[in-house]
Amino acid sequence: MVGKKKSFTFIELIITTVIVGLAGLAISTVFYNGIKIWRRATVDKTDQRRLIVGLEKITRRLSNTFEFSEIDFEGEEDIVHFPTLIKGGSEDSSLHSVGKVTYFLDKDKTALVEQETNYSQIYQEKEGKSSDLIPAVSEFSLSYCYLDNATGTFMWKDSWEKEEQDTLPLAVKFKLIFKKDLPQEKEVVQTVVVPIGTGEQKISLQSIESGLD
Repeated sequence: MVGKKKSFTFIELIITTVIVGLAGLAISTVFYNGIKIWRRATVDKTDQRRLIVGLEKITRRLSNTFEFSEIDFEGEEDIVHFPTLIKGGSEDSSLHSVGKVTYFLDKDKTALVEQETNYSQIYQEKEGKSSDLIPAVSEFSLSYCYLDNATGTFMWKDSWEKEEQDTLPLAVKFKLIFKKDLPQEKEVVQTVVVPIGTGEQKISLQSIESGLD
C-alpha cells in the first residue's frame, strides 16, 4: 500500500514565508546597522586625526611667528593672520619662505579654514590657497594676551590691531566648539605662547607718557 504524500497547506506556506521574511529582515537590519556603525567609527577617527593634526599645526605656526614689516600680526575675535614660514613660497616648492597664514571659520562649510599667502601673492594683492583644516566646527573664537602698561599685569582682549600694538602678543588663546562630540567633548580651548611676543601697547604707553609731561 502506497502511503499518502504529505504536502504543505496554504496556511503553512504563508506562515513559512512570513518567518523566512522576518528572519531575512532581521539579518539585513543587523548587517545594515553594523555597516553604519563601522562607517561612523571610521569617519569619527578621520575627524579625530584631522583635529589633532590641525591643533598641532596652528600651535606650531603661531609659536613660530615673527615681526615682519610687510606682514602685520593682526587679529579679531573670529579671525587672525600673521607672518610665518610657509612651504612653496618660491620657485622651489620644497623650500620655505616668508608668507602670511590666516585662520577663520567658514560658516557655510562649518570648518576651520587655513589660508596660506606667499610673499609674491601679497605683493600682487592676490588671494592665497585655502584648505579646510578642522571639520565640524560651529564656533571659533580668539583672544590675545598683552601687558597692561598702567598696572603691569597680563590681560586678555578680543582684538590685536596694528595701530594699538608695537609688538606681538604674549600668547594667543583660541576656542573651538564642535557641531558634534568630535573629541569626546563639545569644545577645545588651547593657549599658544608666542616666544618673541612682549604684548606691549602703544596707546596705553603714550597716554602714560603724556600724563608725565
